[in-house]
Amino acid sequence: MKEGVLSERQTGLPLSKIGSIEFIETLVKKIANREGIGEILALGPHKAIEELGSEARKIPKDYICKTGQRYYYGPRMFIPHGLFYAMEPRLPIQHLHEITVMHMYWGARQTEMLPNGPSTDDMYKIAGRFWGSEAAGDFTTYEGKALASAKIQDRQYAKECLILCDFRFPILYSGLTDDDSIGDPTIENQICSAVTGKDIDEKGLYDIGERVFNLQRAILVREGHRHRLDDMLEKSDYEIPLEPDFTNLNCMVPGKEGSLDSREGMVIDQEKFEIMKDEYYKIRKWDVASGMQTSERLKALNLEDVSEILRKEGLSQ
Repeated sequence: MKEGVLSERQTGLPLSKIGSIEFIETLVKKIANREGIGEILALGPHKAIEELGSEARKIPKDYICKTGQRYYYGPRMFIPHGLFYAMEPRLPIQHLHEITVMHMYWGARQTEMLPNGPSTDDMYKIAGRFWGSEAAGDFTTYEGKALASAKIQDRQYAKECLILCDFRFPILYSGLTDDDSIGDPTIENQICSAVTGKDIDEKGLYDIGERVFNLQRAILVREGHRHRLDDMLEKSDYEIPLEPDFTNLNCMVPGKEGSLDSREGMVIDQEKFEIMKDEYYKIRKWDVASGMQTSERLKALNLEDVSEILRKEGLSQ
């Protein structure tokens, strides 16, 4: 409205009352019923912008993406998040929380707002125990980030199946313990075992998450996702330098060997991102060149029926 692209008369929306119940109810009903402007908005932000014309396309810069808002969660700030944004059909908030919540507590310790928050050394230990390697705790490099992304995805899908609180699980750190403050990654599988009566270890729980993730991937591919071609970030992630926002004014992150570094001004290096994808596909046991799932891996995950459907349609290797 401020840019003159949309008007109340054109949209039938009370734009002057944005944020009010009246505005929200009107907007939601129009989108749900695909009525008027709602028909366009229901297509999602990217397609809606294209439909609204050249003036609309000039407005968004780096704050709209296919799965929702980014800001603090974005891959320019947290490199492992790039794979979440590239592969998920919606904002994968539970995935994004695993690193960012810990980072928030770490940042609070740096500013002395939370004296018993995780130290930089603690962040390395958390990375080693939960994200596959201590290298994943250095937020300035691409090293270890593919494995971190895969482990977080598998754990979070398993956690969602257990319907565990997103803010409480996984328990990565507790500043109230007397000795090792780093959390235990086996708590969720112990809960699962207690509830189901089945002996499920940590790997067994992650196998469940991996199976769910692969099932979702198969559905996306069947509906038109073009594997590696669509496992991409927004153009702005590669071109527009990261700016501080109210959540992290100086974009500080743990760096190498206990150092503090800033991600301010960073962009995603597309070549390194593609190399990270190679590593990720290998971890997933997918075809590296195409990003396609393999029949062998799907069958190993007890998804034989899914494997057969994709094979018949030429959608797997």
